[in-house]
Amino acid sequence: MKTIETERLVLRGWQLEDLDDLYEYAKNPNVGPMAGWEPHSSREVSLDVLKSFIENDDRWAIVLKESGKVIGSLRIHPDENRGKYYAKYINYDLSADYWGKGYMTEAVKRAIEYAFEEMHIDLLSVFFYPHNN
Repeated sequence: MKTIETERLVLRGWQLEDLDDLYEYAKNPNVGPMAGWEPHSSREVSLDVLKSFIENDDRWAIVLKESGKVIGSLRIHPDENRGKYYAKYINYDLSADYWGKGYMTEAVKRAIEYAFEEMHIDLLSVFFYPHNN
């Protein structure tokens, strides 16, 4: 996963040292269901998820530059429903403690630039769950 930056954020690959930050936000019942997954019931659940993030290397950790704290994740992955187009779609999650501060907007804008300028895709989609509006 290539590291990219914004004014306030670093988007980088996940590391085992991110476990506490992941568990902190992933156990919140307001975060996971909005992104389509169950809140993490234990650090062990978060560790299993974290290991899969590291192994797949297809999801950025969203990190605050000023503190180094992981506050969410963002993934660009294949959109197989677009026929002849080289298409991807974005999904993401963000710690509820950081909602409403423009962090995800900042991260997604940079990810969009990356997708078109460096991945050279034709089409980018973003999906959300109807209850997350």
